[in-house]
Amino acid sequence: MECIIVFRGIYCQGMPMKNPPPVLGACVQALAIVYQQLAARLNRQLEPLGLNMTQISLLTHLVRVSREETVLSLAQVMQMNQPAVTKAIQAMEGRGWVVKNKSATDARVSHLMVTAAGKEHLHQAQQACVPLLAQTFAGLELEELNQLISLLQKINNTAWRREEQNATDE
Repeated sequence: MECIIVFRGIYCQGMPMKNPPPVLGACVQALAIVYQQLAARLNRQLEPLGLNMTQISLLTHLVRVSREETVLSLAQVMQMNQPAVTKAIQAMEGRGWVVKNKSATDARVSHLMVTAAGKEHLHQAQQACVPLLAQTFAGLELEELNQLISLLQKINNTAWRREEQNATDE
């Protein structure tokens, strides 16, 4: 049985589903509300440090990856539009948190690297967010937090794999 889910006026044709659409709509709505509230509060927390959620996400990714990234590859892996990544990188480059190194093989390509100052600033920003995050998740036990992470990863992995598969089939 295929169904059509209506959420905020957008019609999405779904795959055969075990869960009825009202449950899915409620899940999406709850997730959207939690994300919006948390993102707004985190952005307010980060503002005195000159960072926003986009920048902290990009810095975190650049610190964690073991390969060189370009603006284009970073935009693709983070599923963001390239102008937004470029703007965020330029702001962080201006503050000395990120540097661009020209490729030895292609002068048109620059590889991004987080500086020591960028890593320190990221650490400060993460520490500044700890009280808010602790307050946000205070009602959950460790087992519930692990379950939440597992469920969100499952949604992330399943949804985007299917999307990528559909794109390659076309």
